Amino acid sequence: MAAFRAGSADAAGIWLKSVRALAAAITGFINVLDPELVVIGGGIADADEVLFNPLQAELDRFEWRPDGTRVRVVKPPWAAMRAPPGRRMARNWQRYEKLNPNPKLQIPNPNKTPNSNV
Repeated sequence: MAAFRAGSADAAGIWLKSVRALAAAITGFINVLDPELVVIGGGIADADEVLFNPLQAELDRFEWRPDGTRVRVVKPPWAAMRAPPGRRMARNWQRYEKLNPNPKLQIPNPNKTPNSNV
């Protein structure tokens, strides 16, 4: 990222190729799911305008807009959305267990083997 910001032509080529691939993937989801908003989280979102400006330009090229409406692509509004998925999932599961101490859904313990009559 620093090399791109410093004006390296090689870094710019690699970065813009990556942004183009991301735009193509996001466009596929937009064209199929028709969302109003796409949120891009994680460390890449911290690239700010270095990511979002060329990404929007590529989306303008790829996205199908029969009614002319552009899907907004934004950063998460709060830092919690930037947590790695595994940590976020564990935190949400802990909240669920606190709210529902006797859940019907039981996660099997991978360290226990089920009893077998074989």
